[in-house]
Amino acid sequence: DYLCLGWNKDGTEAWRYKVNLSPHNLQGPGIPLPVTAVDGYVPVSRNFNYEDNQVGAFLHLADGVLVERPTYDAKTLRPVADGWVLEGTMTDNPKQSALVTLAPDGTEVSRTRLADPFIRLTDLNHVKCWDEDGRVARPTSEQMASTLATGEVPWAHLCTRREDTTVFGGVSMMNGRRLNATKADGGSQYGSFPDTMIPATDGSLMLSQPPEDEDSTDRNPPTNLYAAPSGIQLASLEDVGLRDAVPFYDDLLIASPARPDSRIARLRSYLGAYPHPDTVLMGITPK
Repeated sequence: DYLCLGWNKDGTEAWRYKVNLSPHNLQGPGIPLPVTAVDGYVPVSRNFNYEDNQVGAFLHLADGVLVERPTYDAKTLRPVADGWVLEGTMTDNPKQSALVTLAPDGTEVSRTRLADPFIRLTDLNHVKCWDEDGRVARPTSEQMASTLATGEVPWAHLCTRREDTTVFGGVSMMNGRRLNATKADGGSQYGSFPDTMIPATDGSLMLSQPPEDEDSTDRNPPTNLYAAPSGIQLASLEDVGLRDAVPFYDDLLIASPARPDSRIARLRSYLGAYPHPDTVLMGITPK
């Protein structure tokens, strides 16, 4: 038996319920899925098997209230600004594809016909978008329906897309442009950068470890600054005695110095748990 617990901001317990994780007899309300909440709600799966998540309820994180709903396939469930969307069919024609729109608590709002969608909703699992201020952008259900029909993303300032051949594929496109990698001989070819790549908010630069190379033996290569989409290397953090960086705000980064101690220690230094005089703020925008 396991407990699902909710906590108030002051550290006091807000709610709890028990779940039995027997693969043959899942008891209790189910397991909250690790997704971004919408107005405080997250979907709850009746099946703890990750490959077969079926959502049958929505949990309000503030008070632990569970709202029972019809069963939906969690694989295509995606948060949007005003609720959730998923792939389904029209009620009057099970063969007609539709975009099903749900309110934050799982109440069905509408079904929009997708006669010949340009892209599928599951394809957007490989896309990450930001607004002009560098915040992760989330469309409304109406904007999502338009994107599926046209392939265009007018509701976001910057989007990157991972290779969709594997779940862990690298980033291969930025704002619809195929990223390139510069070869040792100076030539250029299509490239795929690690998923940890940090783009500048104007889409002209990216801070990343080198493009993915199956023949590389360097398990922790340096982080470099590349032009986008050409993939031409402009500089390296090693040039200024730094090794890693993480996004902080807008085009600002927290960069950690190259030191011989452990990776865990360097990670801790980002947020000040491991103070070091050479930890710095830096920017990656041409401005």
